[in-house]
Amino acid sequence: MKYNILWVDDRKDEFVELDYPTILEEYVAKLYFEPSIDFFESVEEAKEVIRTTKYDVIFSDYNIGDNDRGDNFIAFIREQNVNTEILFYSALEKVPKLNIDRISFFNIPTPNGNPKLLERMKVLIDLTVEKLADLQIIRGIVMSEVSELDVLMEKIIHKYFVESASEERTQLFHKHITSDVEKSVKKKLITKIDCQKKCEHKWRGEAIENIISSLEFESSKKAKSIHHIIKGLEIDGFNKESFY
Repeated sequence: MKYNILWVDDRKDEFVELDYPTILEEYVAKLYFEPSIDFFESVEEAKEVIRTTKYDVIFSDYNIGDNDRGDNFIAFIREQNVNTEILFYSALEKVPKLNIDRISFFNIPTPNGNPKLLERMKVLIDLTVEKLADLQIIRGIVMSEVSELDVLMEKIIHKYFVESASEERTQLFHKHITSDVEKSVKKKLITKIDCQKKCEHKWRGEAIENIISSLEFESSKKAKSIHHIIKGLEIDGFNKESFY
């Protein structure tokens, strides 16, 4: 998984000479991510890439050149709906009050060659990597739950349309599920002859058992099937235990 760093400082050459970018890349790699650092000497260059690239962390000198200041830069970043963690560093004695979320300010007398700056960068990388890891765990849990729900829906549909099959239920399936698929396909159908799009979807000639076990019968179609099963049930006389 890629880990993207945006770094902005008009003294780029000094940091490169100190091997800071390489040290950070090696640090990220040890955390089992693929590091990528975009290092720019001007805010204008950084503004160009921030529109098209997602960054996991941003490092920047607070005063870049003669005109660019950190608060102007961060205002632009937030206007792009980018909520990335940002570390500003500066030799300013008085730390500015930015009143913006996810902003750190590190006051150091000599940024270049100061090991404390490098350590502060690593701390912020650790923080963002931890958040990424949590996100991956949550994503995995969600995908697992979705998979289990898919299996459960398929069992219910199989019980209703296959094990307890009837002509009425088969017609219900084709009326609401197959018909929707037909309409979607016909909208995309391009033909040089005037066929009036009266063709039928192949599902109409398939056994419902084969349809619901196919890859084409995706989650949205399963959910729609469940919806029509519920609508078609006689609630008063329905035995839930025998159905499940």
